[in-house]
Amino acid sequence: MTARLVPVPSGRVDTVWPTVEPLIEKALARGCGGYEPRDVRANLKDNTAQLWLAVDGKELLAAMVGRIAIYPRHKVYLLYLLAGRERERWLFLLDYLEPGARKRGCKALVAEGRKGWARVLEGWTETHVVLRKEL
Repeated sequence: MTARLVPVPSGRVDTVWPTVEPLIEKALARGCGGYEPRDVRANLKDNTAQLWLAVDGKELLAAMVGRIAIYPRHKVYLLYLLAGRERERWLFLLDYLEPGARKRGCKALVAEGRKGWARVLEGWTETHVVLRKEL
């Protein structure tokens, strides 16, 4: 099978949370302390953020959390949590976020995370520990 990207509707967050929470905790453990898992869950449930799963069949490979960030001059789709395993099986799925981001008027995809992501996200530019891909 091939990995696919699955959006999780806010009403289904509680159903998948026990499976996803360890990945969320993993991502947060390397962050700056701005979120705890319960904060992420609340954002997902109130539709201020979107949960995306990279799955291959029934196998969960990664979890991503994003939201639209609005600046005075433009919007971007911000991925602020990204954690998984065997990234060679799912990293290409980030490209599938581009059409939806464009449709919503976003100028770029932006990923916040540890510096290690700069080595694996081709076409992205490191600016501090924020990576940006123009759309």
